[in-house]
Amino acid sequence: MDRQVVGEVAGACVSIGAGDLDDGAAIARAWAAAADADCLRHFLMVLTTKMERGRADSGSEAAARAIGEALGAGGAAAACVSDGEVRCELLGALLPGALLPTGVESAAATFAASLHALVQVAGA
Repeated sequence: MDRQVVGEVAGACVSIGAGDLDDGAAIARAWAAAADADCLRHFLMVLTTKMERGRADSGSEAAARAIGEALGAGGAAAACVSDGEVRCELLGALLPGALLPTGVESAAATFAASLHALVQVAGA
């Protein structure tokens, strides 16, 4: 699949998810379940660029949720996170959000759930 199309799908997940987390997450899960490892890797990396690390804005939360859903969809997720560079990038994007301060607990929970999905897929 064309990298530009993959980037557009990731962008759509974030745009839609910023309005309704569940809708953006459903798109990410469905798309990731059918993607091959290269497409999913690019999808995940594009999603990390849609985040402001350590911030609780709706776009960052939607990107984090999309990452968690994509990782939880099965398919090529295990092959993607077997790449240490991808794992490090995902950890770097998700961990600051999971440690957000009091007052943004729902966003922190979204990041933490996605971090948990990463750990589950990575087998750590």
